[in-house]
Amino acid sequence: MRYLVREMDMVELKATLVLCYLNGAIKSGNEDVTLLFANDGTGRDVYRATMCLKRYLFLLSVMRFDNALDREIRRENDPLAAISCVFNELVKNS
Repeated sequence: MRYLVREMDMVELKATLVLCYLNGAIKSGNEDVTLLFANDGTGRDVYRATMCLKRYLFLLSVMRFDNALDREIRRENDPLAAISCVFNELVKNS
């Protein structure tokens, strides 16, 4: 597991976000992510070509785009406070 814990650079961040976006585009939100990375002919090559499954799962488990300390205050005015900052940036850049 030690090899998974290293600093993330901008390329890896973008790759992770693209894979998350791709999950939505191909409507694989309910599909087990290990199936997307499968190398038995049933998985999707783009996932394995982008990064390894263990690194992807590790990054998903530790990435945060929200400050939990002030979330409740922001939630009073914005029910999607935990994701609205990132979502608004995605909308702006799309």
